[in-house]
Amino acid sequence: MVSATEIRDLWETELAEEARRLNEPEPEPWTELAYMRWHLASSAIPVIDADPERTCVWSDLHLGDDSVIAAGQRPYGSTAAMNRALLAAWRAAVKDGDTIICLGDVAHPGFWNDPRRTGDLLACPGRRILVMGNHDVGQTEELDRAGFPERHWALVLDTDSPAALTHAPLKRRPVPAVNIYGHLRGAAQRRRAARPFTL
Repeated sequence: MVSATEIRDLWETELAEEARRLNEPEPEPWTELAYMRWHLASSAIPVIDADPERTCVWSDLHLGDDSVIAAGQRPYGSTAAMNRALLAAWRAAVKDGDTIICLGDVAHPGFWNDPRRTGDLLACPGRRILVMGNHDVGQTEELDRAGFPERHWALVLDTDSPAALTHAPLKRRPVPAVNIYGHLRGAAQRRRAARPFTL
């Protein structure tokens, strides 16, 4: 059996090669996702020891984002209703002492303008770990105020079947880990399959 630490070490070696490619002249267009890949390739990946019974993984809350209701076919009549429903689901699923790992895109930038909404988010229970999403970039102070001091570009979850956790799907995933990610919806998600690389 391959350990989560061995998977992390292999993954970091693979990413070091990607970092070299990203630093070459005329890299790929500098999109938010390219920026995230650059950070991922340049950062250490932590291994998180998690009790599966006490750990929740969630992605793409997009609190306060009007556009995600239609684009994601979410069943809410307003962002206020969506915010209430998502935070109520959080409070129902996560208890004090649990860990919640959010795979990015916590909130739309406009969400942070209302301290009451940030307070509602901060009041939700659990140890929070954020795997940075494209909508989280540049929101450092806001994420701190909302109780997300622990932020990474990716992580490996040390469970019976180790998992590589990212916001966007990996182009290549370390086998035997599975890649758990968010970001994609609908047909785009169904078409995405990472090529494996093995130990």
